[in-house]
Amino acid sequence: MGKQVKPEEKEIVKQSLHGNPLSPFVPMVDSLLDVGRTRQEAREEESSICCYPESKEPTATKETEMKLTKSLLGGPVTGGDLHRRPWSRSFTMTTFPPELVEIIVYEVWHSEMPSYIRTSFMTTCPRINRTWKAVYAPIVSQDIYITNLAYIYYLSDIAQFQKSIIYHDFIPRLTRTITCFIDLQKTAMETAVKRVYRILLGLPNVIGFKTLFPLVPHISFVFRWTGVARKPQLCDIPICVRYHRHLSRIPGGTFGDTRLDVNIIVKDPDPSRHVHYTTLLPAMDTSCEVDVPGGLSLFLNTGRHNYSGTIDGLRWFHQIAKVYQRQGDIKNINERLWMASKGPSRRLGYLDTFFNSLEYKRVQESFPPGRLRPWRSFGTSQGERTHV
Repeated sequence: MGKQVKPEEKEIVKQSLHGNPLSPFVPMVDSLLDVGRTRQEAREEESSICCYPESKEPTATKETEMKLTKSLLGGPVTGGDLHRRPWSRSFTMTTFPPELVEIIVYEVWHSEMPSYIRTSFMTTCPRINRTWKAVYAPIVSQDIYITNLAYIYYLSDIAQFQKSIIYHDFIPRLTRTITCFIDLQKTAMETAVKRVYRILLGLPNVIGFKTLFPLVPHISFVFRWTGVARKPQLCDIPICVRYHRHLSRIPGGTFGDTRLDVNIIVKDPDPSRHVHYTTLLPAMDTSCEVDVPGGLSLFLNTGRHNYSGTIDGLRWFHQIAKVYQRQGDIKNINERLWMASKGPSRRLGYLDTFFNSLEYKRVQESFPPGRLRPWRSFGTSQGERTHV
């Protein structure tokens, strides 16, 4: 174990990561991989299983961690450079103590970043050494970020067979949140994560997620982009759309109907209560383009029902939808997750798989048939409803 990290040293690292979450991480990835990235390579990596291939041991050495130190400190690092840094007195060598590694991994993992950068982090971090792998696994297992469809299948395999040398039995035991984050900037290259977002949104039911991840209350979808309004003084408007597809049944609902919470946050430099149309226009256009549930109706009805108010220059819009669950599946997601929740077939082999498959079909048949979109009508937080 390394020396105890002082609180002021932890604060220095937190400030450097909070100031610009991506700036210390992007050079870290480049240094560790030691290769140049092209956009084509990023797209190819997005479409593959975004996980570290589970070899027997991490392949990097202390030299790799030295490169990581160089990236995080923001400049060239030599053997004596650590003694000239603000936190250098606690270090006698280039290896980070576990406490500091935990801060770095946690802050980077919970930063908002395009999926290809998160994929690089998932590929790189466990390879540094055993300390980084041990710290990385529980953090990533607790808060899962879905980056493409193949990663869902990978999670189901980990949960079912529990033979991963990285995650062990952490998934689904430690899992508390599942998030699909999409950066809508043109340079983000989010093709794969957009595809999986539309699939998850269109799932007729979420019985697979509910069964495999009983401690997860909802699947979160987060969009972030910068809109451009028609008035020059209102350009570059940060916009965030966050909504939750709940996994639990609505009390009193029929056929296991669930709920979808939609929240849209738009930064408006005008502090008045009047909502400028030019402020909402870029949010309306993009929300329709990515098929945000209720996105257009939220902005067309900006009265007291959907407009929640302004906090610190941010305008909040909120709406609630009822999700009508129906029979069906897309890309076998529900079935794969359901089978994973049953664990590996041990004694009876194929018979176990057969009986589990029959049980899954019976559960699916408990939902009413239908091919309509799972979300069709929206209600406000006051209970009134509008149709979209």
